[in-house]
Amino acid sequence: METLIPQAEKRIPTSYEDWTQRQCDWENAQEGRLSGYDCPACKNRGYVTVIVNGDLRQRTCACMPIRENLRRLKDSGLQDLVERYSFERYIAKEKWQQNTKAKAEHYAANHRGNWFFIGGQVGAGKTHLCTAIVCALIKEGKHAKYMMWREDITAIHARKYRADEYAEMLDLLKTVDVLYIDDFLKCGGGASVPSRDDLNVAHEIINRRYYNDTLLTIISSEYSIDDIMRFDAATGSRIIQRCNGNQVVIQQDENRNYRLSAESKNSEKGKKE
Repeated sequence: METLIPQAEKRIPTSYEDWTQRQCDWENAQEGRLSGYDCPACKNRGYVTVIVNGDLRQRTCACMPIRENLRRLKDSGLQDLVERYSFERYIAKEKWQQNTKAKAEHYAANHRGNWFFIGGQVGAGKTHLCTAIVCALIKEGKHAKYMMWREDITAIHARKYRADEYAEMLDLLKTVDVLYIDDFLKCGGGASVPSRDDLNVAHEIINRRYYNDTLLTIISSEYSIDDIMRFDAATGSRIIQRCNGNQVVIQQDENRNYRLSAESKNSEKGKKE
């Protein structure tokens, strides 16, 4: 047993307790190979060695739930947005911003199986708040998926005639614990309304999730619920029912486009420089 102790540390143990403690200390000094989070407690082994009733035991390190959250976050597709898009970093100067933020924070803490919808003005912070909500749900231990509608719907249509790949993509969106759909039904190619193919896929996803009370769906869109109802009443009504009041529509107003405002300020600054 003493061969496990580094050469510089060798000495004859004075007792079994002494040997046990030395062996415990040596094991806890070893470096592990886990990546993604640097833990000083277990040195990235994922466990710590402790002494229980005179014997050595291994206990799961407190860093493992953190590592699992980080893994879920990476799987969700939101990893690059997390640091920028938190509740703390959402600046709510105007009354409408304060109300919208409060609604999002309340939902994150009291979702109870309901959904969340935020629609309206471009650049008003919808993605920011929805990302903060999803991160809060991931910390609860839920698995999440980020769906950027315009990009992912194109990928889905491209697999329409490859049945296995098509079904695999849709199945994940239909069954993941938390699905965040960003820019829901946003059109491409200059179209003013979603295509029938887009609406069919939207209904297929929403309808499947609608009938499972354990699944949460977070939706941001440039459209209002009324717009979505006009496109497809069946899909819109399911969203309304599952949101159960957890919905916000930001009035269309260019003064509320803080993304555009920030770009304008940066442009003016560049001209002056």
